[in-house]
Amino acid sequence: MSKLATIALCIAVSLCAEFSYAQPAAPEEMAQGEVRRIDREGKRITLRHGEIKSLAMPPMTMVFGVGQASQLDGLEVGSKVRFTVRSEGGKLVVERLEKIE
Repeated sequence: MSKLATIALCIAVSLCAEFSYAQPAAPEEMAQGEVRRIDREGKRITLRHGEIKSLAMPPMTMVFGVGQASQLDGLEVGSKVRFTVRSEGGKLVVERLEKIE
């Protein structure tokens, strides 16, 4: 085998190995809840929610911050929602918030 063919084969094998280990990102699971209170000025929402698996959190009612007050647009007390949460500086912040029609 020529030197050029050997180099090409090594490159091909290394590329195949790299792609075989790449795993697709798992879809982010959204929790479901019901809006209990909205604080637009404070950028907070109180949700009665089901289990939040990503945080190993059982169902409860609690206050969450939101990144942007605009996330609260179109919501009212009693609205059913789906959402994702992240921990930021020891506080739980809603990342995605969708009203369930």
